[in-house]
Amino acid sequence: MAFPIGPVSPQELLALHQAVRQLLESWSVLICSPCQALRHQLLLEPWMRITQPLHQLSVCSTSQEARRWIGDKSAKVIVLSADVLDDGPVLPWMGELQHSPHPPLRLVCLKEPHRVTLQALQATGVEALISETNLGRGVLLAALTQLSQGKTYVDPSCLELLRNGSGLDELSPRELEILQLVAEGLTNGAIATRLGIAEVTARDHLRHIQQKLHAANRTAAVVQGIHLGYLPWRSPCI
Repeated sequence: MAFPIGPVSPQELLALHQAVRQLLESWSVLICSPCQALRHQLLLEPWMRITQPLHQLSVCSTSQEARRWIGDKSAKVIVLSADVLDDGPVLPWMGELQHSPHPPLRLVCLKEPHRVTLQALQATGVEALISETNLGRGVLLAALTQLSQGKTYVDPSCLELLRNGSGLDELSPRELEILQLVAEGLTNGAIATRLGIAEVTARDHLRHIQQKLHAANRTAAVVQGIHLGYLPWRSPCI
């Protein structure tokens, strides 16, 4: 659900701030990001300088650290996370949290939003999705306001990607199929045999994949594919 960002009266702005303050003062907050600058943006926005101490605030850079911190907490928890942590994409962990005994509220901030990634995160039930490039433009306040009201939030740029895709750079179904086989360690010849196509066709598909993903080689294409959500996080054989 998109939150309309536009001119508001001082009274409306005060009401929004109050709702966010109440949410943060009564919940334990976990900020997950390997990037110090992003941590500061999520933590030190002026509207987050609340008058009362946070119930509990922690910062981590890996999903493994986050798992240990959350444990079997029964208290209300809100997770503000980057889309990629030091131990890989956050997507698998978001899926785990969906099925945990006490699921936290989850807000994911994406460095490079992509339709496939957004759809995968939505499939895990993530409550809020925002683009890192929109931080400082009201999306974080809007997202937390919606969460405080028991609603979900997708920022306008992410919503546009979900509706219309990302244009010419989006992988086709065939290209995605080939990228998956590259991640499994197959050569161009083996890919051609598996798919019943000419080896030169497999090679051309891979060249297009690398161009779309801005990857210098097949290894970089797999890494970028993982980052963008085309491939699941695992230790690929490449």
